[in-house]
Amino acid sequence: MAVGLIVPAFNEATKIGPILDAVPEMVSGEAVVVIVVDDGSTDETASVASAAGAVVLAQEKNGGKGLALRRGMAETKNLGFRALVWMDSDGQHRPEDLERLVRPVLDGSVGMVVGSRYLGRSSSKAPLNRRMVRKATIAAVRSITGRRLTDPFSGYRAFSPEAAASIELCGDRYESELEAMFCVCSAGLALVEVPIDRVYGPDTSKMGFHKGRIIGRMSVVSGYAKTIVQAWLGDDEKARTAVG
Repeated sequence: MAVGLIVPAFNEATKIGPILDAVPEMVSGEAVVVIVVDDGSTDETASVASAAGAVVLAQEKNGGKGLALRRGMAETKNLGFRALVWMDSDGQHRPEDLERLVRPVLDGSVGMVVGSRYLGRSSSKAPLNRRMVRKATIAAVRSITGRRLTDPFSGYRAFSPEAAASIELCGDRYESELEAMFCVCSAGLALVEVPIDRVYGPDTSKMGFHKGRIIGRMSVVSGYAKTIVQAWLGDDEKARTAVG
């Protein structure tokens, strides 16, 4: 048995090596298996990840974070991991937080753990546009699921096998975090947040890669809104009664 760490990556050759080197070999007595989904990188991301000991799944062309996560979840579906973890490859997530993130899942107490950059902290250091979108999304998520998460967009999260099996990802870009949360709540599984470090550095986002910074972010927000509307209009009876 082991913990599977799924890391979507696109053109992160200069960052992913040190990040993977910092991933612990064991967490809570379980070996960590790193699976990097190379999302059509045009640099040496795949070779750097492989040299760091990761299993590399290569996408022929860049399809988006959601598509990469969907590939990673499909490839790990029947491998018997005790927990699955998503972690970004751009430096926003610290491998040192992995133990804290995965422990509640391995203890069997919850289905999903979200690493929150805001739990018990002020959000004032976050960019204004992110604060506004986050605030609106928190309200919408609470209305649909009855749960108030402080960081619904966090890409650093852990899943139990049951929670992972409940997840159906549809969006190709940045909708995956919201989709996973709604699926886990709809399945009636418990979820909690744990605090993680908050890191905002240069070039830590690929949101504007295809369409430019402004239009790219507008497209991402539109994807969030579509995902929320679909959850609201769908069968949310279990989501409303989810406990944590």
